[in-house]
Amino acid sequence: MLNRRRIEAWNDSEMRDWLTEHDYLRSDAQVKRDALTKLMNDKYTNLATITAVYLTWPDARLRAYLRAHGLDDAYLPTTRPGLLHEVRIRYVIYF
Repeated sequence: MLNRRRIEAWNDSEMRDWLTEHDYLRSDAQVKRDALTKLMNDKYTNLATITAVYLTWPDARLRAYLRAHGLDDAYLPTTRPGLLHEVRIRYVIYF
């Protein structure tokens, strides 16, 4: 389950935008914050478990991914946590 503090940090508009962008909510839907929070918890958590696959990649693959997504070699992090952070920012699943 997604950390409650993380969800609470999102405002209603941000949650609605994310849910709409990922086709979990119609753009004209009238939904209260409680329902938005529940949807975010259900859908964002599910997406997070799907996208965490890059955590198993070796450092060389992380670097290759970052290069392929426009990060210049001069700006590549030198530590695994740094590489993971940059990949997390850029990682997108197409399904």
